[in-house]
This record gives sequence, structure tokens and C-alpha cells, in this order.
Amino acid sequence: MKKRIILIFIGVTIIIMCLFIINNSSMLKLKYGLDSVVILPDDIYKRYEKYPDVNFDKQFIIEVKDKKIEELHISLSDIVYLPELKQISFGILFRNNDYEKMNIPSPVFNVYLKDKNGNKYKSGGFVKNSGTFETFQTRFICDVDISAVEELTMYICPLELKESKIIEKKEIMKLIYTKDMEPLTEIKDK
Repeated sequence: MKKRIILIFIGVTIIIMCLFIINNSSMLKLKYGLDSVVILPDDIYKRYEKYPDVNFDKQFIIEVKDKKIEELHISLSDIVYLPELKQISFGILFRNNDYEKMNIPSPVFNVYLKDKNGNKYKSGGFVKNSGTFETFQTRFICDVDISAVEELTMYICPLELKESKIIEKKEIMKLIYTKDMEPLTEIKDK
């Protein structure tokens, strides 16, 4: 009888673990770098039809040092730069319980880049991959030409919903690129 209870317990534990992995598989792949953070917006597909010589496969990685941003309880992925599209893609990982009680609208954060000359590059959009305990937002920003900037700073601003209005809270800055990082490493395996 005791062996039977132990076997049932082990079987139920294995089933729960399998369901957890299946439920969280896409988020876990992104979290551990097993899947690409690159998003190609619809208009890029349209441009591709007009410009078939654009190389979507040419991608470079910008390594993010100190991926954790403690003030916001988030982590950033490394950044992928697509030079022919002038697009940057990256991911933001956060625990669901850090933000679900705060009545926050879907994007959770406003994100933009600013170069040394003050040019601002707004977020082009995001894809949300929710898991049981964490969410991974894959984001992209277009019209960023790394070869034309000396440094890029990322600004991340948490959002809050108050009295039916979206309020931006204090933004956090993070330097993500300087010319000193050149040459960037090309991603060969996609």
C-alpha cells in the first residue's frame, strides 16, 4: 500500500512538471536564449516584397552587461541588431506577481532609445509570452542605425493605470551601446 501511494505521488509530480513545461515552453525558450527575440513587423514583410535583396539573416548581438534592473524587478536579454532593417530587438523578463496587482495596462512598460545627439527611437511594438510565474516581452525598435550613433541609452518607464488614465512612473536609464563595443559579433546560427 505504501509503495502504491509513493508511485501515485511520483506519477502526479511528473505529470504536473510536464504540464508546467508545456505551458511555459515558449517563454522558457526566450528566457534562456534558445529562441530568437527578433520580431519582423508586418510592414517589413511588405518592404521585403519590394526589396528582395534585403538580407534578413544578417544579425549582430549587442551584449547587455548587468541584465538585471533591480529597481523595476526585470531582466533584459541581449540585444539583436538587424543592420539592413535598422531594427533592434530585445526582451524584457519579469515576474507576474511583481506587476499583476498594480492594475497595469498590457505593455507594462514604455521603452525607447535615445542617442548621444538626443534623437529618440520609439518602440515599434511587442509580443507577450506569458508563463505561469513570469512573462517575457519581446520588443522591437525600428529606424536605429548603429553605424550612425556613438552611444544608445535605453529608457524603461513602468506604466500604471489610475482613474482610467495611463500614468508613466519614474523611468530608468541603461546605456546599452557605445562605439567602443565594435565590432559587433554576428549571429551565425539562427
